[in-house]
Amino acid sequence: MPYFDKVDPKQSFPKLEENIQKFWTENKIFQKSLDKNKGKQDYVFYDGPPFATGLPHTGHLFTSYVKDLIPRYKTMQGFHVDRTWGWDCHGIPIEHIVEKKLELKNHEEIHKHGVEKFCEECRDNIFTYADEWEVMIHRIGRWVDFDRQYKTQDTTFMESVWWVFKTLYDKGLIYEGSKILPYCTRCVTPLSNFEIKMDDAYRDKQDRTVIAKLKLDNSDASLLIWTTTPWTLPANMAVAVNPEIEYSKVENKDGEILIAASNLLEKLFKDPKNYKVLETFQGSSLVGKKYQPLFSYAKENLEPREENKKMHEIIAADFVTDSDGTGLVHLAPAFGEDDYEACKENDIAFYINVDKDGKYEEHVQEYKGQHIFETNSQIIKDLKEKNLVFSDSTYVHSYPHCWRCDNPLIYKAIGAWFLSVEQIKNQMMANNQQINWEPEYIKDNVMGKWLENAHDWCISRSRYWGSVLPVWKCDQEDCKNIEVFGNKKDLEKLIGHEITDLHKHIVDKYTYKCKCCSKGTMKRIPEVLDCWFESGSMPYGQLHYPFENKELFEKNFPADFIVEYIGQTRGWFYTLIVLSTALFNKPPFKNVIAHGVIQASDGRKMSKRLKNYTDPMDLLNKYGSDSLRLALMNSACTKGQDLAFKDSSVENQLKKVILALWNSYSFFVTYANIDGFTPQNLTSNQSNELDQWILSKLQELILEVQENCDTYNLEPAAQSFIDFIDNLNNWYIRRSRRRFWKSENDSDKFEAMSTLYKVLTTLCKVMAPFAPFTTEAIYKNLTKEESVHLADYPKADNNLLNKELNAKTQLIQDVISLGLSIRSRHKIKVRQPLNKINLVINLEHNFDSNDIQTLKEELNVKDIVFKTDYSEFAELKLDLNNRKLGKEYPSQMKDLIKASKTGDYKLNADSVEICGLTLKQDDYSFSYQGLDKDDVEANSQIVVQLDTELNQELINEGYVRDTIRVIQDYRKFKDLIVDQRIDLEIHCSSKEVQSALQEHLQTIQNETLSQSITFVDSLDGHVVEVGEFIITLNLK
Repeated sequence: MPYFDKVDPKQSFPKLEENIQKFWTENKIFQKSLDKNKGKQDYVFYDGPPFATGLPHTGHLFTSYVKDLIPRYKTMQGFHVDRTWGWDCHGIPIEHIVEKKLELKNHEEIHKHGVEKFCEECRDNIFTYADEWEVMIHRIGRWVDFDRQYKTQDTTFMESVWWVFKTLYDKGLIYEGSKILPYCTRCVTPLSNFEIKMDDAYRDKQDRTVIAKLKLDNSDASLLIWTTTPWTLPANMAVAVNPEIEYSKVENKDGEILIAASNLLEKLFKDPKNYKVLETFQGSSLVGKKYQPLFSYAKENLEPREENKKMHEIIAADFVTDSDGTGLVHLAPAFGEDDYEACKENDIAFYINVDKDGKYEEHVQEYKGQHIFETNSQIIKDLKEKNLVFSDSTYVHSYPHCWRCDNPLIYKAIGAWFLSVEQIKNQMMANNQQINWEPEYIKDNVMGKWLENAHDWCISRSRYWGSVLPVWKCDQEDCKNIEVFGNKKDLEKLIGHEITDLHKHIVDKYTYKCKCCSKGTMKRIPEVLDCWFESGSMPYGQLHYPFENKELFEKNFPADFIVEYIGQTRGWFYTLIVLSTALFNKPPFKNVIAHGVIQASDGRKMSKRLKNYTDPMDLLNKYGSDSLRLALMNSACTKGQDLAFKDSSVENQLKKVILALWNSYSFFVTYANIDGFTPQNLTSNQSNELDQWILSKLQELILEVQENCDTYNLEPAAQSFIDFIDNLNNWYIRRSRRRFWKSENDSDKFEAMSTLYKVLTTLCKVMAPFAPFTTEAIYKNLTKEESVHLADYPKADNNLLNKELNAKTQLIQDVISLGLSIRSRHKIKVRQPLNKINLVINLEHNFDSNDIQTLKEELNVKDIVFKTDYSEFAELKLDLNNRKLGKEYPSQMKDLIKASKTGDYKLNADSVEICGLTLKQDDYSFSYQGLDKDDVEANSQIVVQLDTELNQELINEGYVRDTIRVIQDYRKFKDLIVDQRIDLEIHCSSKEVQSALQEHLQTIQNETLSQSITFVDSLDGHVVEVGEFIITLNLK
């Protein structure tokens, strides 16, 4: 009975993965991996919870693969890595689903339907695709505990959010105020500034633009003001000019006197003949002048506190430029941040005329009840009828949209609650410097700049389904009593009963008597928290901190690792940093991978409507999860770059890694079973240099993968498996094949068996986090241990690492690669022997007779001629360090490049003199370049010239090599076992070929395991080509 189970060379990897997943589940391997390290050092990673309102796509899978890979790796290193699933339950995404389901168009209809019923509908619709998510997560081999999952709707989670809010409020970091904020008229809620920096927040929008005329008081002149938002003109309260800019008063062809920035006159009037300059002056001379408004609503409808302030007056502002527009800026302080600040600084009255739905209020008679975006054309038309329009046009521009509902946003003065981010900005920036970002540039160029320009965060939302602001106010207007709760226990004492749910429709019912005035009732304010505030509270909410798990949390904070796509630098990463800094003045995590966006193969967003990507489940069922995992990990997406994902990348990993590894494994098991080899036969002797080399390369691989995984640099780690397995198959096994074929059980064979066994079992452990299914199947069969994922991660053995041998073998492979390139160019098959190569190596090397023989065999040449003089067939090429020299000598680069190509330079021992400059060694390098002969290939250190002349003896040997190859292929076609002996009949159409084969008959028999070979005059059999001739084969 063979020790190793037989390996299916045509293995279906999706089927294999299905069986392995079943094995993991039935044998609780994930739990065993946790138990194995219980009590050891914790490794904590934060898992951003997804919504269950949509199906997972390839982007989700990318993140999930990383979230599985790193914990598997750390577990094998001996860390205890707890992994619990979480669900994001709150926010407008779920509200939109319910609105659509109930056919509710706006907040008024939600209130008519009933807020309580609406919230319960949200609760009932959260987990629409939860089962599909769990199936997918299991299918890709991600280990995570679904039984202990947390939900952001859990009372325990929400109570921790209350604690965060209360703690920051007590620190003076949360306040109520009014600011100009991005505002969605569809969702009827403000957004935070960082939300409009999220992906797809900006998109093209067609709008109307107008240059209006404002008549100056006590003057015949009119100001020209330009706006891209005509709907804000009824709220105009001032005009801004730059005091340092020159302005002109001009007369147009119609005799109108107009004022605009001098630099913009040609752009405005198109032709100098269309206007005449009457006078020029600095903007400062306009400051303080009043003008007649386009509409009178503001003057008639100011709030009492605004009545004594200035209005419709020119003010100074340094943000005004003369690069576009007119050089005069229309200001509506209720609808622009710059407008608001400039008007506030100059004591300009505040006026707002748009309601929460984005419609004009009743007093704006011409447009009352109309949505602002629908009035642009009508406003322009009305102004034209009053001769108040200089020009107008339609244009397309990039405009912010609500990331939740896709409606265009406006900027609007909103009363809201804010977190004072600007107060802790310096601490946030300092904490960011403690984080290891992958890719590294994110730290300073993306996250750093974002933190540097961070503004106070609007944390309240006028919505329904979410964590509430735990703020109660007295309903008496003259009482200013406010109470903020940081736990439900304090509120329970006041209302007299237990609280089991902290959602809006529940806690809004809880009132109590005001202790301050004794007359009023304390009622909760209506807003809910921004769901990003909840996200930022995840480290505390998932553990119900500080009410439970206090020691556990504080021991393991900050977390060790986090991963999400790069857009979360404006989202989750950012809010985590804000809240952890505000609470503890610590970074929330130590290491982070910010990966790029997975796009369709055409570079566009993956879209179900466009059908421009393959369903992930189809990919998994065709290629398997390990191949998909490796394709995604071995991509620039791990470096924050967007990835135009192609299915072919998965197929490539299947062929180059999974199948290639499987073939190595199949090869070993086949010969091990033939010879009765078992792990008990292992020998530690490695007298053969091939064994020493592959074991050395294995140590190199361990070091490389470990270094990259420890620094969260996954792409080169994944790539290293392709390189190693290629060396294993196409060098070690191929060149060791005869050692396994031997019939006698000598020490060399068992050394080869032992070496390959050690390599395969160790490789499985190194690769386990990257290909958990395939490595599990191989490792279990080879070792008979329960699971590779319960093994320790390998450590490199320095005694086996031989850098000199690695370098020598690489040099040999480089020579071979150059020689084979020449063969390819001449279309000479490797099986065709050639006479010799001439070889120049500009490196110290210690090639022995075995190495020379290796070169001869691989290049299939009779002789290797080492030379020191390359001038016969190559020339030395000077390669300049253009990047370095371009910075130092920008004006001379053209001459330097020309001189380097023409050879107009002088070479010294450690410098080069060129164009009057003396270049040091880091300014240049040398490489060889073959002369115009097509039988030469070279790189920086090697020149190979191949003798491509053929004689009859060489041609005959080529026939023999070809014949051996076609017989071997025929054996595979007939599905013979590797050690099966055969009797062979051959019919040759060419006497020349037959003569060559007969001359080398013994060689053919040995190579093909043929007991006998008979040449016949005719044969009905397997027809193949040998050279340009036909031969027919038959096995008996």
